Amino acid sequence: MSFPKKWSAEKLDSIINAIQKWIDNNQATSVVIKIPDDLPVSNPYIQLVGAINVLCEQRDIQPIYKTLSEIKECYCNTKDVNKAELAKQLLNFYPELEPYIEKKSCTNKLHYEKLFEATACAYCIQNGA
Repeated sequence: MSFPKKWSAEKLDSIINAIQKWIDNNQATSVVIKIPDDLPVSNPYIQLVGAINVLCEQRDIQPIYKTLSEIKECYCNTKDVNKAELAKQLLNFYPELEPYIEKKSCTNKLHYEKLFEATACAYCIQNGA
């Protein structure tokens, strides 16, 4: 999901509505959100995290917050790997992602990086990390 517009109450509502729709469509029992290693203290960030927590509480869903370093540590046993190495490591368990490794060099690079990060995060959560 991407929400490129400037921060506003409408943008916050759009993000929460998208998460809510995703929860409903997938019958989710938890929501995992990747957060920065150094947590921002900006008002928009605090509003977003607060709104996600309220949504999860209303749905009796556990929000799980993971930093990219935690995901790398869980999946690669070290946080000192780059995103390209993380993506390559994922192919050991998810070979069906191989066609997307090459797509990381195209204009949708950020989208594919997030795809691999989300897959690594899901692996960590499924395996108790």
